[in-house]
Amino acid sequence: MVRPWCQHCKELAPVYEGVAEIVKERNIPVRLGQIDATVEADLAKQLNVAAYPTIHLYINGDTDNPEEYEGSRETPELVAWLKHMTSPSTPVDINDIKAANDIINDNNVVMGFFTDVNSYKAMVFMEVVSYVKAYDVTFGLITDIAVMKDMGVDDNEIVVFKNKGNSRDQYKGEVTLKALASFIRHSKLPLVVDFTDDTASILFDGHIKRHAFLFADHLSEGFADILKEFEETAELFKGRVLFVFIEATLKDNFRVLEYFQLYDSDIPTVRVVQSLEGDMKIYKPKVLEKISRENVEEFVNQCLEGKIMSQHESEPIPEGWFDKPVKVLVGRTFHEVVRNSGVNALVGFLGPSCRLCEKLDKLLEELAEKYKDNNDIVFGKIDATANQLYDIVVDEFPSVKLFMQIDNRVADYSGVWELEKLAKFIDNTMKEFAEESGEDKKKDEL
Repeated sequence: MVRPWCQHCKELAPVYEGVAEIVKERNIPVRLGQIDATVEADLAKQLNVAAYPTIHLYINGDTDNPEEYEGSRETPELVAWLKHMTSPSTPVDINDIKAANDIINDNNVVMGFFTDVNSYKAMVFMEVVSYVKAYDVTFGLITDIAVMKDMGVDDNEIVVFKNKGNSRDQYKGEVTLKALASFIRHSKLPLVVDFTDDTASILFDGHIKRHAFLFADHLSEGFADILKEFEETAELFKGRVLFVFIEATLKDNFRVLEYFQLYDSDIPTVRVVQSLEGDMKIYKPKVLEKISRENVEEFVNQCLEGKIMSQHESEPIPEGWFDKPVKVLVGRTFHEVVRNSGVNALVGFLGPSCRLCEKLDKLLEELAEKYKDNNDIVFGKIDATANQLYDIVVDEFPSVKLFMQIDNRVADYSGVWELEKLAKFIDNTMKEFAEESGEDKKKDEL
């Protein structure tokens, strides 16, 4: 997935062409394609693309759980990754209890227990071995009924063993490739996942779209008890809600706390995030005097049952916010300008500590000056990390959206951050929508 004006995308282009040639020469069973996100913006959003360039490998038509390439953008490395990902794999045949224990003690293991390897469930298991090879697990196959009995597992079962065999998850879902692959992918995670760069992609790209976050200081008094209660709650919601721990004192996580508008005085606390169809909603408990299994369970259930409204955080309304050439918007005033002002509104969605956001901030001032005599448009800016907008999805910072009063339409800007380019976008969009509105009006009159 690329954007033509992106420098990294330009650098990747010849590498990707070279990969395509080698893949064809070596008959590696994969097809390569490219999506221009400036043209296919809706598709990029549907595929949860947050940065460019991004390389996703879709296996067996599963668009919900792509494998993302995270290696260097060099032809040999990318070809090697594709070859590994598309090569057939087989599980380890295990014939006695000692061999089973040895492999379980050394790895996270997905074990198939089948006396009949030609059964439907066994064939799905064998297919999933190649399908989830990137998930860093080992697959084993036991066909001896005596070994199954020694391990306390029935025939025709699939079990994930973790923590040297001290934890096991038996698969009880529907027998399909996608369902089993998703189960394996998430079963290898602990009950409570530590939030890191490595786990972030699994959390937000996975099929479980509801997450419960514990924000705490692991060195604080009573943390062990809090984590234990949180883990006990996680067990109750396994497969429905992912439970995540965020170390509140870690510098790398300060931006996350900033997004959730959490301060030192709020810690420890819990939030639930629901991310469905590109719309992320954050829920906070009305009262959470103590982080206990009972309290967290009640809070999560209330979120799942729709008994708690998502929080729409808003900064305080700044004094004189509307009198400035570029309106300083917050959650409470956003719709007053973009939906109820009677004129079109170009809004910049900014984030703190962002060089491009600073550049856009200056460009908005220049645009306001350029269009100061135009009564059909106003300009605004909003800190999108500090103000939640329930009906607006912002994929990246900075972003610019032009809100039209005609049919409440919205146009996203995807060009370079230059004054004339932005001005051309404004003029063309307003002209196009005005012409469409005129045609619709004529049709209505007819």
